[in-house]
Amino acid sequence: MRILRLAPALRLPPRFGWLDYGAPEDAPLGPGDIVRVPFRGRRVAALVLEGAATSNVPPARLTTLAETPVVARLDTVTLSSLRYAASRFHATVPALLTALLPAVPARATPAEVRPEALRSTFSGALLRHRGDAVVAYAARIQKTSRALQQTILAVPDILRAEELAEALRARDLSVSVCHHDLAAGARWKAWTSLAAGTADVLIATKAAVLAPAPRLGLVIIDAEDDPDHVQRDAAPYYDARLVLERRARDAGATLLFASETPRFATAWRAREEAWTVTAPVEKAPPMTLVPMRQESRALAAQALSGTFLDAARGAVQEGKNVIAFLNRAADARILRCEDCGALSRCATCGLALALHDGTLRCARCGTTADVPASCASCGGIRLSGRIPGVDAVVRALQKQLPGTRVVGLQRDRGLPDDSVPSIFVGTETLFKNARPLLDRPLGLVAALDADGPMRRPDYRAAEHAWAELERLANAARRHGCPFLVQTWEAPHAALQAVQRGSPATLAATELADRKRFGYPPFRTSFIAHPGAAANPERLLRTAFPDAELAPVGRDDRRRAVKGRAATTVRTALPDEAVAAALDTLPADWIIEPEREKYF
Repeated sequence: MRILRLAPALRLPPRFGWLDYGAPEDAPLGPGDIVRVPFRGRRVAALVLEGAATSNVPPARLTTLAETPVVARLDTVTLSSLRYAASRFHATVPALLTALLPAVPARATPAEVRPEALRSTFSGALLRHRGDAVVAYAARIQKTSRALQQTILAVPDILRAEELAEALRARDLSVSVCHHDLAAGARWKAWTSLAAGTADVLIATKAAVLAPAPRLGLVIIDAEDDPDHVQRDAAPYYDARLVLERRARDAGATLLFASETPRFATAWRAREEAWTVTAPVEKAPPMTLVPMRQESRALAAQALSGTFLDAARGAVQEGKNVIAFLNRAADARILRCEDCGALSRCATCGLALALHDGTLRCARCGTTADVPASCASCGGIRLSGRIPGVDAVVRALQKQLPGTRVVGLQRDRGLPDDSVPSIFVGTETLFKNARPLLDRPLGLVAALDADGPMRRPDYRAAEHAWAELERLANAARRHGCPFLVQTWEAPHAALQAVQRGSPATLAATELADRKRFGYPPFRTSFIAHPGAAANPERLLRTAFPDAELAPVGRDDRRRAVKGRAATTVRTALPDEAVAAALDTLPADWIIEPEREKYF
């Protein structure tokens, strides 16, 4: 009898990385096979990891797998990618399988034995587009299919998956879609469609990282800057982009990162590794700056301007919609002068100070200050500690433009089904849940607070500001409508990049600063949630001697595990060394990829 080590798709205690089973000598089971095995009176899906010479379980107590059909197979590259993910994100293989393996139907069809494809040389590519990625995707997929190879297209959300599936099927491509909203049987069928030969393209959300693809030739990561590619709702945490990149490299496939606004770190890697880079022709958008200091104080206090109201009124009268972007759902507690628009800033790091219980506090460095009696810039005494969010702006617009429908769009609010011309005030959901709005007739696109993203306590604040404005500019370009940008300050670097039609100068400046201060991509950053061991800082210092350790930010503090303080770790170790160092930490620690805001 052989001894096999299997990883069941179960949430086992961290010390259990596998379970031992027995199998007849002639049983056709090997590493990468997915089977259904008995476990405590029921059958569960499990992955064969390897054979073993001995077991800690006495032979008489080993459960024997007799006549166990293989329902799916992971090739050696995919199995290696799974092991990499387990090591890189400090998770057990069984825990990852609970997140990455769909439920296996009780009557799943046995998998056919298919030879693994010959591997070619890995190649990387970066595509920056203006919302017209389907044409580029289709051309690459068709080339891959003609070479009898398969494609995995990873998307950040279900809506995007369905959009791309419809567009690619219209081009006569054989496409399957896999996401968690499908029924169990349909999801399993889609997940195994490439291995079964019923599709050439698999479009999937984070579940795509382990989908069997015996002839993988192309991996596309759509909207690569979208943090929804990262599993962050519950442990085990993982970044699907990193796992798919590892899989593409090991398989010798082509890896394509694509986005309207690629991360500066991705663009830097593309340049360092000599990837093929495709970008649109540099062209300034039809942008009009609205200096808020010259507008009515009453309107400016509501994040509105006379210029915007006139343009919005005219667009709606022409039967077109208006997009008013404000990436702030609730009112912000930031002290601003109503006369000149100047913000109270931190004397240490320059970030805009937030108002907490009558005290000004810096969210980046923790500096506190008393609330001043007058503005430091103009001496005015009209200081406001409230900057309106989406709901407040919607109410203000309803008063200013009676008879016009004004709709507030946030993550929990969908898009109206009718086509009544409206003013849509929204956060990032304009580019996510409400994305179909961008296909309706638009008469005006506006950024109500172009300076807001620059106030965030994040080293990527300027990059995020550029990404938000660039996407709005692309919408205006596609519809040929005006693009209004309301700003209190002189055009900042992110706004200048949008005006030029190219982020190259901004990216170079930002990357130079990140290299100087030790931020990604020049260092690896992650969040460590300690387990029960005493002195977690000592354990981190031992594993990562060069690392910078810092308490997590306010958003991450709410995610602390078991009440233990989490720590942000930044290390200069390369990726493989990071994985090896994480293996030295106790098994009950939880590692989370660096938190990203959208954008």
